[in-house]
This record gives sequence, structure tokens and C-alpha cells, in this order.
Amino acid sequence: LCIEEILLNITCHAGRNIERLYIDLHIHTQGEQLCVSVKDDGRAFDPVHFDVEKRRSGLKILNGLCEDIDYQYMYGQNMTFMKWKES
Repeated sequence: LCIEEILLNITCHAGRNIERLYIDLHIHTQGEQLCVSVKDDGRAFDPVHFDVEKRRSGLKILNGLCEDIDYQYMYGQNMTFMKWKES
């Protein structure tokens, strides 16, 4: 669900009004963790530190279901990293 929400946010907001949008999605395991990285070249948008009062349902879901989430904007790319521990 978190991956779906971040991809929807990218396509609906970060990529709006541009002809071509690059999205790179990596999913892998690291020990007992599931790790996901999502990179895109759309408009800068930080889903982690976005004003809590302005968050809509997608960002609330994303931040509520993933305790280990980080965001960086580097080299013209949004980079979101998410991790979940195996239960």
C-alpha cells in the first residue's frame, strides 16, 4: 500500500505538466528487513516532512504504515527510502 501511495503521489503531483517522468523502483531484502527505494525526476516533494496539517489520506497512510521512511532531494531527483522489519 505504501508503494502504491508513493507512486500515485509521484504521477499525480511531482510529474504533473511534464512530458516525460522517470521513476526508479527498487525492492530488496537486507537481513530481516524489506527495503524499498523510489526515485523520480519530478518536482521536489518531501512526503516525510510535509506539513502534518496539510497531509491528505495518501500521505497519512504512507507515514502511518512505514515507521522507517526517509527522503532526500539530490541531483535533481526525489529519493524516498522505506524499510519494514520482518514480523
